[in-house]
Amino acid sequence: MTIDPNVTRRIRNLIPDLDAIFGDAGGEYIFSDQAIEDFYEDGEGNVKWAAGLAKIVLASSEALISKKIKNYETSTDGPAVAKELRIAGEGLIAEGKAQVALLGYEDFETVYFGSDVASPEGATRTYWSLGWV
Repeated sequence: MTIDPNVTRRIRNLIPDLDAIFGDAGGEYIFSDQAIEDFYEDGEGNVKWAAGLAKIVLASSEALISKKIKNYETSTDGPAVAKELRIAGEGLIAEGKAQVALLGYEDFETVYFGSDVASPEGATRTYWSLGWV
């Protein structure tokens, strides 16, 4: 499944994974495009759900690799970073699941009264407060 590059960008924006600065040549992202597509598919086609899954993966990696270290002038707290990433990921997943559950739509279109829009039957009609006319 190949997803729209704009969707990939939106997911990368929420992770965040916008700059290709990793790898030997410095031209790689944290997650490959294939990994982003996998998150999107696992998240039932929802951007926030996909980004939440990616953050959970980052949290797991952070917990496995980073340690809590303190020396003379510097300190790192990998477990605390991992916890924050996990919490942020869980929040995005919850938002994504709520969007999917809400009629299965990710985005909604605002329809103003008296505006011409495509009706559920496919014809262009004007929507008024009492329904389609």
